[in-house]
This record gives sequence, structure tokens and C-alpha cells, in this order.
Amino acid sequence: MRSLGLVALMAILCAGGLSAAGFPAAAKLAIKPLTPKQQFEELAGKAKTGDNQAQYDLGLAYRDGRFDQKPDGEKAAEWIEKAAEGGNAGAQYDVAEMYRTGRGVKMDSRLALTWYVKAADQGRAEAVQRVCTAYTQDDKVPADWVRAFKYCKPAAAAGDMNAQYALGLAYADGLGTPRDGALAMQNLKMAADQGHAGALKELGQIYMIGDLAPQNYAESLNLFKKAARRGDRDAIRLMAHQYADGLGTPVDTGRAARLYRILARDDDDAPARDWLKAHPGAPADPEILDLEKLPRDVIFYATETNDPRFQTLDVHGYFDQLSVTAYPADAQNDGVSGDATAECLFTPSGDFDDCVLTKESPKNYGFGASLMRIMDRLGSSGNKTDWARRFDGKVLRVSMKWKIK
Repeated sequence: MRSLGLVALMAILCAGGLSAAGFPAAAKLAIKPLTPKQQFEELAGKAKTGDNQAQYDLGLAYRDGRFDQKPDGEKAAEWIEKAAEGGNAGAQYDVAEMYRTGRGVKMDSRLALTWYVKAADQGRAEAVQRVCTAYTQDDKVPADWVRAFKYCKPAAAAGDMNAQYALGLAYADGLGTPRDGALAMQNLKMAADQGHAGALKELGQIYMIGDLAPQNYAESLNLFKKAARRGDRDAIRLMAHQYADGLGTPVDTGRAARLYRILARDDDDAPARDWLKAHPGAPADPEILDLEKLPRDVIFYATETNDPRFQTLDVHGYFDQLSVTAYPADAQNDGVSGDATAECLFTPSGDFDDCVLTKESPKNYGFGASLMRIMDRLGSSGNKTDWARRFDGKVLRVSMKWKIK
């Protein structure tokens, strides 16, 4: 009977999912996780059945090499576009980005706009911003302020500086909406506070003319200087004009001539060359010092305090330290290399003034802004006594290149 009882007990244990040793019987049947290759094949199978999200995910997998396979731009574009055609807002935005940057497809601004509109109309916030900018500030797309307005308004409210600038122009000039001076100033100031070159210049012109705000030459010069730091050529010209005529500042033909000569480096800039011809007695350009030519014994305090107890570096080492994290995020995301050059005038106090972004390629990726942030740190962290003694009246020129590895 005992043997029969043991057999019965074994049967009960097995029926309850336990082995004789007391472990779950299912443990012997554990499912192995899928390999990356198997996951990819499973995703591809779902995509081929017409599953919209799987099509999008497969496109991203081809784009990013998510399952250990080599990235394939053409396959990525093919599957992401299938998902976009099926109405996937994320895919529509990504297709627009591909046509804007030329990644996996031939660059086409108009096709990019078509897909941005589709994604924006489904509420994709980044696409709303892109549509506003395309209709108002893209020289490859015909301006359409009426269509732009419904996209610019929510984008501006969300904090996009390009949309704020566009709304400012729209309200100032009655583009796609009735004129409203107060709203124009409000939006332009919001964009200017974020460093938008066009908004800074536009505000400067408003204060120079005195139409939407009281005339204020000192403020217009201040705003033109900020826009010139971002490479706006018209702002550089207006700065030169104010120096030449003594508007909001003492007449300074030397500073005016320096700025006109920067503009005249462009063969197409006839007005700058005409001014220089009309002023043959203008002071010669100050000596330009390229960074690599600065003496190695020029010391910078590596903090904002100028406290000698803290670490110090020579100018070259300090520049290298600052440039490590200076690669603009948008450029990195789009796989874009670039370069920028800036020139700043040394003052008697050892500070920088009249900084001008003289070169930026390509534009709208933030390479110039990154370089100017470095120039600001160089200017604010230097040994002022040494600067003033050695370089008063001279110009520092700094160039930088960024390259995707």
C-alpha cells in the first residue's frame, strides 16, 4: 500500500506542476529570448502584412541599425515613407526631415514641407514649427503668410523663436493678419531674447526709425551689435552707419571702416566698397591676431572669478577646453559638419567689443552661436591687465571646424 501511496503522491505533484524534486515542471520548458536577427525578421514580417507601426519601426531599425544589422538609408526611407503614407504622424515628420536634410532621399524643400504639413495637421509640435518657418523664412519655398499664420501662432506660444520672429513681422507689416504694433513688439522681443538675429535687427531698425517705439539710437546700436554677433550682414552695415554718423555713440570712423571692410570682403557688396571709396582717409584696419599666433604665455583664468588661486591655462589650452562641448546638437543629430569664424575688437579695458560673426557654414545649425559662446568665455575669463597692455585696439580672430566622426 505504501508503494501505491507514493505513486499517487507523485501523480498529484506532477498534476500540480511540480517535479518530484519540488521544482516547477515548466522550468524545463523555459523560452529562450529571440536573437536580434529573429526580432528583426519578426518585425519585417509584421511590416510586410501592412502593420503601420511595424512599418515605421522597421524603417527606424534600418536607419539606426537597431538589430545589429548595417544601417541602410534607402531601406529606411522606403519603410518610413510607407508608414507616413498610412497616416503615421511620427513617420510623416521623419520623412519631412529626410527630404529637408537629404538623408536617404534627394533633398527637396517642397516635398519636406508637404510632409511637415501632414504631420503638423495631426498635432506634431515640431512639424508645426517647421511649417511656420518654411512659409515665412525659407528662400526655397514661396512665402505664404496667410497659410503660415495658423501654424506660427501656436508655435510662437510654445516658445519657438523662429515663429515668434515670423509673428512679429506679420503684425508689424500686416502680413496675413491686420497690423498690430503692440503684438509685433511683443513677439519680436521674445524672439530677440532667445538670440534670433533677424528679430534683433528688426527691433534695432524700429528703435532707429522710431515708428513702433520711441526713437532710441543707443538701443538700436546695442541690438545691431547683438545681431552682428550672429552674422547678420545688414546689422553689421547699420552698426557701421551709426559709428560713421555718430548716432547714439561718438563718431568713430575707424570702427565704421573696420565694419565696412568686413562687408567688402564679399565681392557682391557694392555699398560697402562705395563707402570706403568715398572715405579714402578712413583709418586702416587694426592688426588682426589669429588665435594660433597669440603668444603661449597669455594666461586665462579658467573660471569666471579671475581669482589666481584657481587653475590657469594658456589661451590655446583654454580654447581647447571650451570647444570640447561646443558641437551644436541639431548638427550632430543631422550628421552635419560645419565651420565658423568670428572677430572681436580689443578695448582699453581688456574686454571684447564689436564682435562679428564673419563666416558660418552651413547656416541655421548654430555653429556661429557656439563659436560666439566660446568668444564670450574667452573675453570674460582673461587676465584683463595682460589683455589691455598687449592688445588694445587690435582684433582677435578665431576660426573653428566641426566634423562628424
